[in-house]
Amino acid sequence: MVGAVALLPVLAACSTGGQTSPTDDGSDGTKPVNIAFLGYIGGDFPEAVAQGAEDVVSADGGTVTSFDAHFDPQEQISQCQDAITSGRFQAIILVPVDPATGVPCAAAAAAAGIPVATMETAVGTDPYALEPQVDGVVAVAVTPLESQVSVDVELIKEACAGASPCEIIAEISSPTDRWTNDLINGIETALGSDASVVQKVVSQYDPGQIAKALPDALNAHPDAQVFFAVSDQSALAAIPVIAQAGKTEQVKIIGLGGSGQATEAVADGTLFGTTATWPLQTGKLLAEALIESVSGSEITQASVDLLKIDTPVLITGETVGEFKPEWG
Repeated sequence: MVGAVALLPVLAACSTGGQTSPTDDGSDGTKPVNIAFLGYIGGDFPEAVAQGAEDVVSADGGTVTSFDAHFDPQEQISQCQDAITSGRFQAIILVPVDPATGVPCAAAAAAAGIPVATMETAVGTDPYALEPQVDGVVAVAVTPLESQVSVDVELIKEACAGASPCEIIAEISSPTDRWTNDLINGIETALGSDASVVQKVVSQYDPGQIAKALPDALNAHPDAQVFFAVSDQSALAAIPVIAQAGKTEQVKIIGLGGSGQATEAVADGTLFGTTATWPLQTGKLLAEALIESVSGSEITQASVDLLKIDTPVLITGETVGEFKPEWG
């Protein structure tokens, strides 16, 4: 979850075709597709995904309506049921609170003949699988865990250059959140003896929680060289905290998400780096897949690795001039 999370990239260009039908009521012979966007939280990242989807469906008179579950799985299930029974929507983009939450939503949508596209977390037994796993899900846009670990480890190693062992303070959403814990554990395993995560800071993707918790973490680990955030918002929130502690030169800050603010901070040297996401392109691709499904056409791309949509993936002082942020 890009922060959430993430997380997470798509095709550089997507067409805006719609479906045709003898009963179409659009002025150009196409039938509008209205999409329910079911997110686990609001904010400018999901808004960018929704905007990308609307850029596609609006060409034929379709719309995207967003719902915020506030990290509550039961609320998301209820919102999914309401979207299905309302009769207002022909398709759903689902960003699950967790993999289990998505299963009843996808099943109910399948029973109603409404296709579902999921992103960030796959629905089913494997939250990182690129292929649809359950009936009703027609497209998946996720980042395989190994891929995210690999790019983050590359950034951390650069930030840790010259320090051995390198001490890292890392953000997690909560002690029970699977994605952020799997990511941090995977990073620590991949780093081996070269570095260690000395403390995990719980945030619930709330930058205010970083501002409260990070000072104590810095005091407890005065030799820490890196703060790794699972969202750019948290990385940005860490800047004044680390400055107030007098550790701006010592502690390198790494984000995740490729937001506009974080990109600017990388450019001026305030952040060491971040990893890219492309929410507008993600939303466009998922909308294309849903339009194809609604029309009964073969889906052009049902599986999307969010780290393979565009370049550069690693945003550092060397590459920041090549990157165009799509949110934040």
